Amino acid sequence: MAVERVSNHAGDRASSARLRMKNAAPQRRQRIVAALLIFVNESEKRGMGICRKATVGFCFGGGHVLELARASSDVQAVTWPHADLTSLAPAKPGDIKVAPLVVQGAADPVSSKAQRTAFESGMQAANASWRMVTFGHLVHSF
Repeated sequence: MAVERVSNHAGDRASSARLRMKNAAPQRRQRIVAALLIFVNESEKRGMGICRKATVGFCFGGGHVLELARASSDVQAVTWPHADLTSLAPAKPGDIKVAPLVVQGAADPVSSKAQRTAFESGMQAANASWRMVTFGHLVHSF
C-alpha cells in the first residue's frame, strides 16, 4: 500500500514540475539550449569533434526537442515520437532552422488532432520546413 502512495505522490510531483516547466516557455528553451551546449562542450573537451548535431526526444523530452528547434538552435536534425506539440511561445518566421520530423499516433490523447492541427499552423506561420507522420489507431507511447 505504501508503494502506491509513494508512486502517486512522485507522479503528482513530476506532473506538477512538468506543467510548471511547460508554462514557462522562455525558461524551458533556455534550459534545453544550455543542455545542448553542455553536451557540445563536453564532447569538445574529450576530443570528439562535432560537425553535426541531432536531437531525439520522447514524450515530455520531445516537447523539449521541439522547443530547441523553436529556439533557433544550431542542430541539423530534430525528431520526436509521441510528444506534446503545444507551446506558449510559438516560433516566429525564420526561428526554426532545421526541418523537424514528428511521429505521432492518431489516437494519442496527449497530442490530439486539434494539437496536431495547431502545430501544423504554427510551423506554417514560422515558414518552417517540417514533416509529420501520423500512424492510424496508435495511442501515446506506441
